[in-house]
Amino acid sequence: MNPTPPASCQLAGSGAIIKFIDMNARNEKYILNVKINGISRKEVLDDIKIFLLSGSQHYIVTLNPEMVVEAQKNPHFKDVINRADRSIADGIGIIFANKFLNDDSLPQRIGGIDLMLAICASDFIKNKKIYLLGAGKGIAEKTAKVLRNKYPNVNIVGAGEGIPAQITNDKLQMTNKFTVSNTQHIISSKKTEYNRLNNELIHRINDAKPDVLFVAFGAPKQEMWIYENIKKIPSIRLAIGVGGSFDFISGKIKRAPRIMQKFGLEWLWRLIQEPKRINRICNATVKFSWLVLRSKIQKIVITSRP
Repeated sequence: MNPTPPASCQLAGSGAIIKFIDMNARNEKYILNVKINGISRKEVLDDIKIFLLSGSQHYIVTLNPEMVVEAQKNPHFKDVINRADRSIADGIGIIFANKFLNDDSLPQRIGGIDLMLAICASDFIKNKKIYLLGAGKGIAEKTAKVLRNKYPNVNIVGAGEGIPAQITNDKLQMTNKFTVSNTQHIISSKKTEYNRLNNELIHRINDAKPDVLFVAFGAPKQEMWIYENIKKIPSIRLAIGVGGSFDFISGKIKRAPRIMQKFGLEWLWRLIQEPKRINRICNATVKFSWLVLRSKIQKIVITSRP
């Protein structure tokens, strides 16, 4: 995790230590004060290989425009993203915004599902244990079955849906001081229930002793949950929030055709399949574009002052 000096210095061999320190801030850029690392898929996989060999814990954020919008009104979430070991571009809007604001190109878009599958297909995952957490009832288990059949190197030691969505929503609201509107008694009751279920969940994961944890709660829940709980699961070397990846891998939702993926139109495909996502899509397109444009105008105004 980025806020502390890299405990990965425990890696055997001075060459490995030097390599890790040199890449600690891999090409960091910022979009609306939210961190993004300008690295390719190969580079992030190289980093992950080293993370898994380290004696410390790491988490990766797969950043999309909707998350950047959320981060503008949720300082805690922004901090969680900015403290991540890597924040990679999952969304064509991030690629365009970086070019527009920073006059620089990101190597490529790396979707959460694509990163997850690349890890499962890698040689370095062979002797590592994986836990799948999140999505709807039975989805994580179906995802595990698909991955085991497709990737012989994968060792999935556990899979489950986690904490019910309503309770995690309540917990999310309690972490944001601007959204708490209930009485103190109700808040305390919900927090107690969340903590009880979360402790049971942590216990189940710890029993499995995984090295890698894929969390599919959706943003910002998954990133905040990882940040708040990773230290309670000492075996974890890498945690990644993967959004709706389990739904796609399990076959619950059909992924966009390759041509739409290539041109960054997966959001349109999801909207066609799930019209109820219209508000989220609005955040990821209209609102995000406006915030980026406003930031650019402000930058021009400031730099043009005598």
